[in-house]
Amino acid sequence: MKKQVMYKELAKYYDLIYLSKDYKKESKKLMRIIKRYKKSEGKNLLDVACGTGSHLKFLEKKFDCFGIDVNNEMLKIARKKLKKVILRKANMVNFSI
Repeated sequence: MKKQVMYKELAKYYDLIYLSKDYKKESKKLMRIIKRYKKSEGKNLLDVACGTGSHLKFLEKKFDCFGIDVNNEMLKIARKKLKKVILRKANMVNFSI
């Protein structure tokens, strides 16, 4: 229960904490990795533990993105940023597609 309260509070400050993080650059690196190892013609991309969706903001331009996170508060923030991305509450340990 303590963890849930902590993560709920963290969501409010998450983007401020990581303000200096270069999500655009990281997303470009992710796209290079995907291109290198991708085996199919598919365009679906699942972001596990998507948080507030900052990577998805850049990845949604190239992929049909889906995001999951265990934290409802993070997902609320992500939904404000990402109108076209499907976001669901799920635990990365035992989620089902």
